[in-house]
Amino acid sequence: MEMSLFEPPQQPNLRRIQAVEVELEGEPAVVLYDPAQPDPAQVVVSHAALALVSMFDGTRDVAALQAAFDARYGERPETAVVQDVIRQLDRALMLDSARYRADLASRLAAYRAQPVRPMILAPDCFPEDGEAAGPALDAFF
Repeated sequence: MEMSLFEPPQQPNLRRIQAVEVELEGEPAVVLYDPAQPDPAQVVVSHAALALVSMFDGTRDVAALQAAFDARYGERPETAVVQDVIRQLDRALMLDSARYRADLASRLAAYRAQPVRPMILAPDCFPEDGEAAGPALDAFF
């Protein structure tokens, strides 16, 4: 069992993430990821789970999510299933939660503590070496 300082939110609020349809082992699925994260985690969900996730607006707890899903689709997802989806998305930092805010604060503090900012487009756009990067960047202008 995973030990954590952060409990998943009681009323999950989905952050702005991307959803891409894929086929996984011959079945349709959806990959969720956050393009704003430097190393985005990916969560693969079914279309039914995506419908549930679309209801994560920060106003509903697990029971209200179950009721809303049942009202819309005629099926009531099990409590454990809803909780598992919330847990997975929270671990992947896709929910606006204490875990996400702590991670963001940590990354921001680490970034601000660096004496020199990393060249995030190197080596894809120009050399990583600072001396060699100057002439390469000058060539763009």
